[in-house]
Amino acid sequence: MNAREERGLVIAALCKLKNEGGTWIVPSQSSTEMYRVNPAKCRCSCPDHMEHGDEAGFKCKHIFAVEFTMKREVASDGTVTETKTMTFTEKKTYKQNWPAYEAAQSVEKDRVQELLAELVRGIPEPDRSGIRGQKPHSLRDALFTIAFKVYSTISSRRFASDLREAQRRGHVGQVLPSQKISDYLSNPAMTPILKHLIAQSALPLKAVEKDFAIDSSGFSSSKFERWFDQKYGITRQKCVWVKIHLACGVKTNVVTAVRILDKDAADCPQFSPLLQETRKGFTIGEVSADKAYASLENLRKSRLAAGRSLPPSSQTRRAESAGCLRRCSITSSSRRTSSWPTITSGRMSNRLSQPSNGSSATTFGARAIPAWSTRCFAKCWFITWSS
Repeated sequence: MNAREERGLVIAALCKLKNEGGTWIVPSQSSTEMYRVNPAKCRCSCPDHMEHGDEAGFKCKHIFAVEFTMKREVASDGTVTETKTMTFTEKKTYKQNWPAYEAAQSVEKDRVQELLAELVRGIPEPDRSGIRGQKPHSLRDALFTIAFKVYSTISSRRFASDLREAQRRGHVGQVLPSQKISDYLSNPAMTPILKHLIAQSALPLKAVEKDFAIDSSGFSSSKFERWFDQKYGITRQKCVWVKIHLACGVKTNVVTAVRILDKDAADCPQFSPLLQETRKGFTIGEVSADKAYASLENLRKSRLAAGRSLPPSSQTRRAESAGCLRRCSITSSSRRTSSWPTITSGRMSNRLSQPSNGSSATTFGARAIPAWSTRCFAKCWFITWSS
């Protein structure tokens, strides 16, 4: 409370203030003059207010006296009722349902195996008619093994005991050797199948999710790249990582579409593919994305998908001036059936062009991704399930 408020409180306590149709008559403390105060317009006829009235938020002691008086009511018997305004914040605490939490955590690993086995059951096995030689491992067993191995977060050798238990339960037909698991994780032909499984695992939430968000992040690897810093004369190293672009529901955080490219892949060109893949299984109501995805083309495609994109306001104004924010109604949508990779001679080929330099990378669109990015898709499936 400043000095003017203190003097206004004294005036309200010792002097009688009159209300004449919204204008209050306040006596002066130093003379016999009477000042007229309009609390609605925060105006007073005193010299102090005349001098400092132009300052923002200024109030003289007479205005404070009127405000204090308005908060008090005097009854006929002399009883004074004073009204005070108090602001408080109510803090809500939601208790954890520990019995349900403990029950869910104790059976999580069993549920993951059951859901994963049910998910890979719909994968068709490759046709090996007329092909001689040793029969390879089942494609379903390979998919179950690599996804379950990534979920376990342990090495392939330590994972062998978990895989034997899964075989005992009937989830896999054959236990894969640890080296074979690593080979499947490094096989780029598994990428399109894992992407399809991610989309399939999200479909049970089709009735729940209408609004989606698109963003990117990074997955680090166990490899390091080194270079010589000419300025400081030292050798530096940094972990090699890949960039994941995904679309997820805003209610359950379920992953509906995913693309894994190299670390320098731009965000904006990935908006349209992620949107189209999500549209195959979901009805899109709204799409949220940050400034990295703001472009007129992405705005146009989000409208065509019956969504409302949320780019920065400056981008929206420029798009409106270009006439790109017209609403479009979708009368029908055609769904394309997922295309499976062709399998010849027991080896899978996903029609992706192989690099000519012999490196362990495959061309995805117009960029190269490491072959071990298959691990990232397996991680995405677990993110989708756990959401």
